[in-house]
Amino acid sequence: MEEIKFKDHLLICGWNFSAEQILALLEKNKKMVGSIILINQLPEENVAEIIHRFTALKIKYVRGDFSKEAVLNRANIRQAKVAVILPDSSAGLGTKSDELTILSTLTIKSLNPKTKVYAYVIDRENLSHIRKAKADEVLISDSYAGFLMASHILSPGVPQTIHQLCSDDSPYKLSRIKIPAVFHGKTYGELVRKIQESEKDTLPLGIGREQEGVSIYDILSDDYSYLDQFIRRKFEKAGMGLHEENRINISINPNFDTLIDARDFLIVINKGDND
Repeated sequence: MEEIKFKDHLLICGWNFSAEQILALLEKNKKMVGSIILINQLPEENVAEIIHRFTALKIKYVRGDFSKEAVLNRANIRQAKVAVILPDSSAGLGTKSDELTILSTLTIKSLNPKTKVYAYVIDRENLSHIRKAKADEVLISDSYAGFLMASHILSPGVPQTIHQLCSDDSPYKLSRIKIPAVFHGKTYGELVRKIQESEKDTLPLGIGREQEGVSIYDILSDDYSYLDQFIRRKFEKAGMGLHEENRINISINPNFDTLIDARDFLIVINKGDND
């Protein structure tokens, strides 16, 4: 029942097979990770074993339903930086876990609109609902299964490359790196040539930019469904506007004459640093 005092921390809401992989990757990049709070309904002995296994991470545990304000407040949601919401096998919800994910996103955004919410949904039909709830990014279960299976047939080697980049023990990883200010206003080609000259273990893939979002009214239907009305009332009651947060757009292998903006960042493949 202890109230968490962390600031700028990460919440991992729910528990399934993906959660341990997330923790393993965070542990390998622990220099970039702050405090972590797990919110789920696992038995205490299971949580103690998880915390013991990932001793390099600063982890605390809050037991309960992460769609409830009281539980989120115990996890200090008002000062949390990021919330990851997973289909929660610890609550035994099965296919209804998406409903909890949608409601939790609404609750988190009403309590702290600045918290980035990354949501994992099972059913593609719930994508519009989770977007309306203002999740910053959404992962749909098995989104790439069809692509990977077709690639085994059409382009053998492509799936293996993707698996290697996503593997826990791969020496290489996909990374986002900051573009030095000296390259702002210069071309992407100039940046790539500089990297090829000075950083032999880094392969540029493209550039990204955070773009302003559109009004969520553009997404809601004209004749609001019950859920649309509920979402609208929830945000208006919280005194929040219905304007989406910034979105990230990625341009893979842009033209070499593309000018670099101060908002841009670089996506690369490079050797991982797991110290």
